[in-house]
Amino acid sequence: MAKKKSYAKKRKAKNTKFFVMILILTLLFAGFIYYTNSKMDAELRELDQEMTSNKKKMQELDEEITSLEDDYDIRNTDEFKEKIAKERLGMVKKDSEENFDDGESNDENANPESVENDEDNNDNPN
Repeated sequence: MAKKKSYAKKRKAKNTKFFVMILILTLLFAGFIYYTNSKMDAELRELDQEMTSNKKKMQELDEEITSLEDDYDIRNTDEFKEKIAKERLGMVKKDSEENFDDGESNDENANPESVENDEDNNDNPN
């Protein structure tokens, strides 16, 4: 019986050591998981901020592209080219062309035959 009691004491001590070891290993594993999770959360927050920043930059670039396309469309119009020619180069459009382009009719443009007759009359000093 003394042998049984001594065996039970030894067994109980071994079981307690095993339980403590399992508890320690479980706590270490849980600590490792918590540490890894917190690092991943920090990295995720950083990536979210970077993504938000990149979305803002992309939106700004889209707005700039739209603005440049509008500017390009404006610069390709005849009115803009005429304006630049007048302002920077000092060029002036002929009156007859301006009236014709504006939809106004000039006497010379109304009847082409009369223009030819007028030219012939200007050549003859009668």
